[in-house]
Amino acid sequence: MGSYLLLQSHPNKSNFTSLLSNKLLQEAVAKSSNFVMSPLSFRAMLSFIALGATQQTLKQLLQFLGLQDESKLDSLCKKISTLTLPVKGSNVAFGVFGGPSTQPPAVLLQFTNAVWLHEDFNFKSSFEGIVKATFNAESRMLNYGEEAAEIIREINSWAESVSEGLINQLLPRDLLTYKPALVYANALYFKGKWDRKFDSFKTQPKNFYLLNGRIVLVPFMTSDLNKVRLYGDFNSYKVLALPYQNGEDTRRFSMYIILPKTNDGLLNLVRHLNDNPGFLNQDFQLSEVELAEFWIPKFKFSFELEASNAMKELGLTQPFNLDNQDFKEMVVSHKGRSLYVSKMFHKAYIEVDEEGTEATCFSDNHTFSFGYAPPQHQSASFVADHPFIFMIREMTSKTVLLSGAVLNPLLAS
Repeated sequence: MGSYLLLQSHPNKSNFTSLLSNKLLQEAVAKSSNFVMSPLSFRAMLSFIALGATQQTLKQLLQFLGLQDESKLDSLCKKISTLTLPVKGSNVAFGVFGGPSTQPPAVLLQFTNAVWLHEDFNFKSSFEGIVKATFNAESRMLNYGEEAAEIIREINSWAESVSEGLINQLLPRDLLTYKPALVYANALYFKGKWDRKFDSFKTQPKNFYLLNGRIVLVPFMTSDLNKVRLYGDFNSYKVLALPYQNGEDTRRFSMYIILPKTNDGLLNLVRHLNDNPGFLNQDFQLSEVELAEFWIPKFKFSFELEASNAMKELGLTQPFNLDNQDFKEMVVSHKGRSLYVSKMFHKAYIEVDEEGTEATCFSDNHTFSFGYAPPQHQSASFVADHPFIFMIREMTSKTVLLSGAVLNPLLAS
């Protein structure tokens, strides 16, 4: 999945990714549609902009990134880079970062960046050096003397390559009507196998209850041998953590499913998230519990949006100002023109089945003890047969790679 932005010539928001996710969730509920996004991808995109910004634009971006001053920006970028680098010695399919390996990693995580710059501009050497060192970004030229279809084909080909073929049309067909001076894109690809697999021969159709009262028949997964799971029961919702295998990887990735206790409880859960923007970043107090019933639906869908209006509604307005003069540290124009952000696009794909999760997109130190604490034998169940929220999070850093909601597992988008 991934994000890209176009830069054209011419209150406390530090949890902006949570605020954006909640806003998209509200819209998804209103439309009865699934959604998935990458908070990490958006943080990287705003970090990229901030690296080339000054004055009020930089100040506003730092506020949205939750950074006290510019000196913390480099640390944030390095944190993103460190989290997404592959494990040494097991970097299959990570040509950008290293050579081939005989042992595939337990988790495949690739985060790739690329920049296309119009030939009328040049990067400032200081900015280009930081971006290459921090984002390892490929840099290419835009030439509108070429056929528009060829430029779109090149960028879409890049997206398809770095997303393992899951995203084959990142750019909208009318992209070049915007005549962007710069296109920045990042792509995140994640593939993980469950630490405790589901029994594929036990998968069977079961009822899933939609918010409108309709019932659809959906393939549900379970496991007879591995019903001991990380589980928590709260006032109006339940939480289940499904860890991925990690092998020798020091990173610990898990999918969290946050399930309202009532079939129509998603609306109340959305309100709770709006009142608590840091909800997904908290330390959920989960325990190893043997579940009497345990069913999770299979799902596979894509999601895309143009996020600039949503970002402006959340208060990020300065980068979109047509009269912006604050990107002078990013590029030099041969014709004296300045840059502003015109569009922010995001496209994502996720698939969850018995083996694990495959996803791609273009943006208290509690630790769990897997397999050591004795399970609690209590009357508990987790049957995700109605709309729920999910996220994939690296548990040590508490970084949310993906977040979203399933309103109908049968919908492809």
